[in-house]
Amino acid sequence: MQRTKTLSFKLVVLLLVACLIIPLLPEVTVKADNEEIYFTGFEDDVTTGWYKPWNGDFSITNEKSYWGDKSLKFTGRQNSWDSPAINLYNMIKQNGAGTYMVQMSVLVDDLADGGEYGHLLIRGNQENSFITLRSNGNYYYKLTSTVKLVENEWYYFTGSFIVTNDDISATSGLFNLCFDFITPTANQNIYIDNVRVVKMDPLQVIPTAETLYVGDRLILDVNRHNYTTYTSSNPSVATVDSNGIVLAIASGRTTITVNYNNIETAECVVV
Repeated sequence: MQRTKTLSFKLVVLLLVACLIIPLLPEVTVKADNEEIYFTGFEDDVTTGWYKPWNGDFSITNEKSYWGDKSLKFTGRQNSWDSPAINLYNMIKQNGAGTYMVQMSVLVDDLADGGEYGHLLIRGNQENSFITLRSNGNYYYKLTSTVKLVENEWYYFTGSFIVTNDDISATSGLFNLCFDFITPTANQNIYIDNVRVVKMDPLQVIPTAETLYVGDRLILDVNRHNYTTYTSSNPSVATVDSNGIVLAIASGRTTITVNYNNIETAECVVV
């Protein structure tokens, strides 16, 4: 009699916000079936949608750029939260609930004590529910970890978050994407470049069922190729490597978990 192991799939969406910051790396490759809903490198001299919620002023400059010839230059900061911002609420409401990835390149040319910490942030307001992105009762959430910056070096921030239907139920609201936490100095300029917002397809794993024997290998087909990790809850039954290759070791049961950026997981139960 043949011994079979069945592979079934279920998708679990976790209401967590997590992030990854990578300095000095090219843009993350996004599959064609993911939808880019916004991008600017400021090459066309357009700042439509960008504004200054508090102090400071911005303009397009060719002094520095992460990619191309131009960037957005922000001057006159007085507080650590002063930053140019773009409100993502309407574009996200138009595209619906789901997982969104944001990317932004940032350079700071003068830092207190030669080094400071910064991160990307989404700020909201009490007029929209902002349920998923709410943090400790406040209407904001960090999209990326807080990292120590070096003067005049570009950092490429990448963060992901999940938006529910409740988050975009209001007619209008604020999902202000901005850069935060840097102490202002008298001569400080912040440069922003290559801002991208992508609506990601739901995390999927293929196949949903497969026959495995001891010693067999199964290559999982996952529709996310960046910031994806694989773990086995019982490696004595089956192991999985960093490329999503499952190796059957012995009879039994284990769960292979595929994790995208700590905000979405898909589970393959191997029996």
